[in-house]
Amino acid sequence: MGSFFRGWRRKAGCFTLVIACAFWGLWTRSFREVDQIHFVRDSQTLYALYSCPAGLGWSRLAFKKTRFLPPYNDLSFTTFHYTNHNAVYPYGWSRDNWGDNWYGYRFGTSYSDFDETQVRIIRHWQIVIPLTLLSTGLILWTPRPVPPQTHERLPNRNPDEVRRSM
Repeated sequence: MGSFFRGWRRKAGCFTLVIACAFWGLWTRSFREVDQIHFVRDSQTLYALYSCPAGLGWSRLAFKKTRFLPPYNDLSFTTFHYTNHNAVYPYGWSRDNWGDNWYGYRFGTSYSDFDETQVRIIRHWQIVIPLTLLSTGLILWTPRPVPPQTHERLPNRNPDEVRRSM
């Protein structure tokens, strides 16, 4: 078993597989629960990192006219039971008001009189499947055998003989 982990590829493959399993666990948890991490940078900006049925998301909420109430540099973690599998604040997942949609990666910006909201969402499978394939390739990769040396050794020559032959 110790010989299995020789070299950096298999170690990196096992590490990548653990990361893929963690994202897979987040994916299955997101069918019922939404996990959010909020960070308040200043009195008018709130950042959120979350896992929901739509995917992994990042959002930035910037208030234009009002001041935000939580203290600065406040970091909070919340989780709640999710019942509407189609909504992602402030957009619905099926609406067309996203700025762009690229193979499930969605991003958009919403403007109102009071705030500006930026949202970025990537689907869980877009992280889990590539990490799984990468870890499979790294773990199952076997080095090519080194071919035996086929060239003949050159005869040892005396440097004086080489000079005389010139």
